[in-house]
Amino acid sequence: MAKGKKEESPEVELKPEGTVWTTQLKNMLFTEVLGIPVFNASYFLYKEGFEDKTQEPAIEKYKVMRADFIQIYANIMKRKPEDLFVVTKEGETMIHNSLAVDFGIFFNAQFAAYCSQRMFELFNTGATFSDDALVDAMFQRFPVDSIKNLLDKLQAKPDAK
Repeated sequence: MAKGKKEESPEVELKPEGTVWTTQLKNMLFTEVLGIPVFNASYFLYKEGFEDKTQEPAIEKYKVMRADFIQIYANIMKRKPEDLFVVTKEGETMIHNSLAVDFGIFFNAQFAAYCSQRMFELFNTGATFSDDALVDAMFQRFPVDSIKNLLDKLQAKPDAK
């Protein structure tokens, strides 16, 4: 599939594995349709640079290549696999939010690497947090002056970047 111009992505340094692009899930267009939590798969692919307006060819490829995974989730939810995909009157495909991470991994290797890192962190420490959540927690716990002092100390270190 042809890829168009991609927007700049934020970088996150991971130690010691290097740098990968990260997508925060809250930016993946979660919403509800008729009380069902969904993810806008068409818009996600558009942001990834896929050119087709509805993204139908890419979404159909996902359905075929990940049919076993989709069937497992459909069984868990006591639904048919096709019930996990809804096409809006505008032609956008909304998928059940339980498929969102797998969908992102399928189409973005850097997101797959980010998810792998978070799973590794979870398995080894028992917890994982998004970068945004860590920053939010820091600002909730510490006064801004304390954060500034910490940053000054870090920047004063000879090995600081």
